[in-house]
Amino acid sequence: STSGNVLTSDGTDWTSAAASGGGWEFVSSTTASSSSDVAFTGFSANYDYLIVHYAVKPATDSVYPQYQYGTGSTSYETSGYIYGMSGNYGSNSRSGYANTTTYIRMADTYNDSGSDGFQGGYVLIINPGDSGNITQSIWSIITMQSTPLPSSYHGGGWRTTAEATTAWKFYYSSGNIASGVFKLFKRANS
Repeated sequence: STSGNVLTSDGTDWTSAAASGGGWEFVSSTTASSSSDVAFTGFSANYDYLIVHYAVKPATDSVYPQYQYGTGSTSYETSGYIYGMSGNYGSNSRSGYANTTTYIRMADTYNDSGSDGFQGGYVLIINPGDSGNITQSIWSIITMQSTPLPSSYHGGGWRTTAEATTAWKFYYSSGNIASGVFKLFKRANS
């Protein structure tokens, strides 16, 4: 059967072949509902991980989205994070950074729990299972406050300690995650 094959051309002839790897593979999905955090575990070496999230709402107003890396299914690192971000809040440019803090913050403006408030975006974690290097991540998110006032942020962060990272946890600076969908994908990087 040729269903699912990819057509390629050398300029003269067409060839049909099975699609090869290199793309993102779905791993799992979770839906938050009055959750204190959302976590994914089981990261391994030689893979990059992508967390896509949408329709995420905090349970309380004036909270910041943030995350931490874990070295086990329930052990999360609480020191040595560095991050930087830039973006906009309405028509205003914003930026933020922190050196050796307890988390990686994803936005320099807060999220609201109102009916118009939400967050969506992605976090890319680069080869977290490599114990010989620091774990780095980049993200891009959009948020809407209940005013409604849109904002978008892009940034990157890491921990200053080289260690294998096996888990990731998203949470708000206070309160619960009222709702939201989080999907985990992985891609071989070697």
